Amino acid sequence: MPKPSLKALYKKRWQIEVDFRHLKTTLGMDTLSCKTPEMI
Repeated sequence: MPKPSLKALYKKRWQIEVDFRHLKTTLGMDTLSCKTPEMI
């Protein structure tokens, strides 16, 4: 894969991760914990 294409993909992936973090924080879901496998 050419370097510019790989760089563009990495940048898109990074932005998706940042967006997910922002959504989780905004929704109060940044720290989730479960006590049983069923709750997961």
